[in-house]
Amino acid sequence: MQVGSRNRAGALQPAAVGAILLVVLGAVFVFGAYFIKQRMDRKQQISTSDASKVSQNLVSVHMGGDNYFGYWFMVCSEMRKQALRAGLQMEFTDDKGDYATRMKKFADGEYEMVMMPINSYLQHGQAHKYPGVIVMAIAESRGADGIVCRAGKLIKGKKGITANDLNDPALRFVYTGESPSEFLMDQAISGFGLDNLKSTDVWRIKVAGSSEVYQKAKDGQGDVFILWEPDLSKALALPGMQYVYGSDKISHCIVDVLIVRREFIASHLASVSSLLRTYFKVMASYATDKERLIKEMSLSTNLPTDVVAGTLKKIDWFGLRENCAGQFGIGDTASEGVINTIWTCTDTPSSTAQFWKGFQDQA
Repeated sequence: MQVGSRNRAGALQPAAVGAILLVVLGAVFVFGAYFIKQRMDRKQQISTSDASKVSQNLVSVHMGGDNYFGYWFMVCSEMRKQALRAGLQMEFTDDKGDYATRMKKFADGEYEMVMMPINSYLQHGQAHKYPGVIVMAIAESRGADGIVCRAGKLIKGKKGITANDLNDPALRFVYTGESPSEFLMDQAISGFGLDNLKSTDVWRIKVAGSSEVYQKAKDGQGDVFILWEPDLSKALALPGMQYVYGSDKISHCIVDVLIVRREFIASHLASVSSLLRTYFKVMASYATDKERLIKEMSLSTNLPTDVVAGTLKKIDWFGLRENCAGQFGIGDTASEGVINTIWTCTDTPSSTAQFWKGFQDQA
């Protein structure tokens, strides 16, 4: 992969280059192991009918994340079942979007893997010297993160509402702090010049997770609400709620990834490879049976099937081919989507200052 020099708050420091490369280069080795494993003798795989052998060879994988719809393939019952057949005992903890705690537990070894947006890893990983490497890009939000408000709360009598109408500190904005929701709001403030929001923080109401934001919206506690799916669709179903702005208006900004502890990769490289293989296999099985996919997603999220069908269009999931060629620069005509997203995240003014300050403090 090539990382050119960039003019951001001065010259790009060597420490910054090293840290950025460290969070992504592990994928090259993992994908290499993935392809090698594909060529191994099938007789060495765990038999689905030999329960005693499976139980004796189980590798425990504790993963941290939240209820974001983009993680569905990783946490669905089919994934857990197929992972068990591959010798992996998966456990998932939903921390409701508490990224700081998720990263601390990850750094302390309580989690072998975590799922989170790249911008969140850049932000929260600094304090722990980036304890893991990005081994897979999960999905990009293409409208799965959004800002909504109640009709009449912005400009009364106006039919069309835009992000510019958010420039009012008298409004109460409810969102998950230090999360993709805050990052989305920062993007709106920067992109639309919402200067009135820059001068004060009285408009900010930070809560614990997107589900709590939805509950606040349902109870009428607040004016503007920033959520991720499936809570975004639930909020839009509330009477009088309108969509204002979201990740469908930006690109390469909210990309979620799977991050694995370096120690776990070193000691269980084959298991990491097996998990990726199982994940892509599960994705492929649902790709050929969309009716089943929508039905199971509906049951797990308590959303109507028509809403689930619409939500699927808001998330761009990455399969094996997209990861190799589109995200990690593997191949002759490949691109480096993960690297590009890192640059995009550090371009957001509020994020840029914090990002570069972290490297200066560590220097």
